[in-house]
Amino acid sequence: MINVGYSKKNINPPIGMPIAGSYFYKESRGVLDDLYTRAIAFSDGECGAVIIAVDVCYLSGAVYSAVKERVAKENGISKEAIIITCSHTHAGPEVSNKTTEENPFGYISELINNMCLAAKDAFSDLHPAKLSTAHGKAEGVAFMRRYMMKDGSVVTNPPLGDPNIDHPIGEQNESVNLLKIEREGAKDIYVVNFGTHACMVGGYYTSADFPGVLTEVLERAIDDIDCVFITAPQGNSNHININPSAEELWIRDEDLRTDSKKRLRAHKLGEALAGEVLKIHRLAKEINSDKILFATREILVPTNKNNDEYDEAMKIKELHDAGRSKELPYKDMALTTVIARALRIVNMKDEPDYYSFLISAILIGDFVFVGLPGEPFVEIGNRVLAASPFGETMVAALTNGITYFPTSEDLRLGGYEAVSSKIGIGTDDVIVNGMKEIYKALAEKKESLQP
Repeated sequence: MINVGYSKKNINPPIGMPIAGSYFYKESRGVLDDLYTRAIAFSDGECGAVIIAVDVCYLSGAVYSAVKERVAKENGISKEAIIITCSHTHAGPEVSNKTTEENPFGYISELINNMCLAAKDAFSDLHPAKLSTAHGKAEGVAFMRRYMMKDGSVVTNPPLGDPNIDHPIGEQNESVNLLKIEREGAKDIYVVNFGTHACMVGGYYTSADFPGVLTEVLERAIDDIDCVFITAPQGNSNHININPSAEELWIRDEDLRTDSKKRLRAHKLGEALAGEVLKIHRLAKEINSDKILFATREILVPTNKNNDEYDEAMKIKELHDAGRSKELPYKDMALTTVIARALRIVNMKDEPDYYSFLISAILIGDFVFVGLPGEPFVEIGNRVLAASPFGETMVAALTNGITYFPTSEDLRLGGYEAVSSKIGIGTDDVIVNGMKEIYKALAEKKESLQP
């Protein structure tokens, strides 16, 4: 039988800490709702693994590495058996430093310590458990955010009612996936997986956004459970409906008027997802969970550089750094796109032609956790799911690296995510083929263990 443990630690940043998820500098004026790092530890008696979920927008490679080194050493497990995933809240602390050196608040070392303590305490909380899964569908709450315009351009989040909108690019994956872990003598653990941007709470107050609402609602509604949210691939998905009802417009406007202190949009989505879990959780079907296996692959992906445009991009960056972006002849998302492109071109000037990223999987019986880097587009996640040979697959995004992972077709089409991405055409196939190699390796390991 598998044994499973759980722990969570508060990771609220101090007032004055920079807030992530925006191209414009903001400092936290307080906390709307608590941020946590949560850990789920698994052991089959011979092998251990852990999933660590963090309420931040993203982490640097240095933080991922530091946490894995320490967690592996403290708990006697392999670094390859650790998946760290971010909720991607755009109202969390800015922790994208390329090193683990202290910022003025000393927050990064504190965050690393809490992540490691959560993992250690989870391994100290192991109880016999059975795993079950269920799947639902949350319709009409998340949407493709990239649109093909009638003039042939691609725009992210075009203005509501823009007559130049032709059609959304892609199709939202509306699946709500539940891993239900029932433990003997301890609280059950509900792991909920859904893919869309956690960017509903803006302003100057830190928040866990809709994943925080989801966990709060479920932990109140169901006796004796702890809830963990796992972000599915969501690089081209968010909550914005370009054909909103009057009520949806009111919710949006109320949030904007109150500096997001009511986080109504986050409540709307979080409660919808929680409602879907409440519909399906008693229908969950038990799956085999007898043995833990794991595998990782380093993949090399092409980088996205435009060095021939460096000088012009530097001029835009200098205006942006000086707080003079409004002097540029753009506004709203068009301005953000121009700035993002310029920053990417400048930052990528001396970068290599290929980047190395880690993809990973932890197989527990017939259930596999998949870890993909950065913010993969929904279509990449769908291909990874379709390639899985196992009974149940849950894909986690933001497990390594900070950038969008568009499809090759989306990179050709352009738009905000494409022009800001650090990776180039062909990366989607590299990821999917790499995951197929991991699946094959795990399947062969599993077959070798059969009597």
